[in-house]
Amino acid sequence: MQQPSFRQKWVSVWLDGCPESACYECAAVLRHSHEAKPSTVAIRQNVAIRYIRVTNHGEYGLLGATFTPQNTGQLVIEVNTSRPVEGSFAGLEMKYAEEVFSVAVIAAFTQSDEILKIGCGTLTFNCAQTHPVDTSPLVMMLLTLYVLRLLVFPEAQSEQALFDYLAATKLYTEMDRNDTAFIPGLLAANNYDKLCVRKEAISLMGRVASPLFEPYLLDALGVDETQEVAAIALGAAGFKSAIPHLIPLFRRDSSQWRVAYALKKLDWQPTNEADAIAMAVATKDWNNVIRFGQKAIPGLLEIVQNSEGFAAVEALGALEKIGDYSVVPQLIEALRSNATEPSHWNKYITDRIVRILKQANTPEAREALSHWAKE
Repeated sequence: MQQPSFRQKWVSVWLDGCPESACYECAAVLRHSHEAKPSTVAIRQNVAIRYIRVTNHGEYGLLGATFTPQNTGQLVIEVNTSRPVEGSFAGLEMKYAEEVFSVAVIAAFTQSDEILKIGCGTLTFNCAQTHPVDTSPLVMMLLTLYVLRLLVFPEAQSEQALFDYLAATKLYTEMDRNDTAFIPGLLAANNYDKLCVRKEAISLMGRVASPLFEPYLLDALGVDETQEVAAIALGAAGFKSAIPHLIPLFRRDSSQWRVAYALKKLDWQPTNEADAIAMAVATKDWNNVIRFGQKAIPGLLEIVQNSEGFAAVEALGALEKIGDYSVVPQLIEALRSNATEPSHWNKYITDRIVRILKQANTPEAREALSHWAKE
């Protein structure tokens, strides 16, 4: 693997190339063209950055890009997607490619300093590594902004100057609510033809929280494909006018945890037991869920049957503490489904189900465990 130009703590930086182990075959390209002027500064043409941090859950990602200057009056942003490759971290699957693309496109719409300095040419994100558990959209947002900044980082600077420069990166998730410079760009991005960009714009509207965004966010709440991200944005912005619009959505489908979290953020309090139970389950308020006991079981089973990852593990933990073994038939079915749908979380989900079935110790549970052990 090509050695990084600089390395410090959790970050490694390549300023003159991308590591070969992060190169991958392109399956499709996300592309956007934006009006631009020729750059007035020297632009690096091949950079990459890796972020790895060991915390309670771990964070990991690597992203690189090449830039080709062209006097065309356009900045072309390209993100190369990849096909899944078993056993390889190299590549950029669509959900992460869309995050990279959305952040870069919104940087263009909002005319960030980096985009203005990069100027016209073709910017191609073509080097990446992701992890099935430790990579997240937030990590990819961070890496995208880092790559844009690295492209315009001046030559002949010290290692410390580089890492101080990266540390000053302004994350979109930390936007100043009084910063009005983003407003025109976000409104333009909200009308973009690609859904991933519109969702990113809606999310950032919630961060900026300008009253000008309120009607746009309420409109987005009424559209199925943007409903959940709009709910989160309305909650983040503190727009209490959204409460009457969110309550019917919550009551129609309380499994939409983003709607529930938005209501919680807006200090809405349930007025009946059914809403209180649904709210506790949706927001993973496990102490209250356990207190409701049997009445919370349907909501917990829905999470086990329809959710992936840690949410299902936590819901099973709550079922175990409630200790009602009428759920044995549903857990047996979940055990069978889990065996046919491999994922990183399968082992943890299976272990929890097996533990509950052993505790139940019913004839049905013992028979299911016997079959499971043979398989």
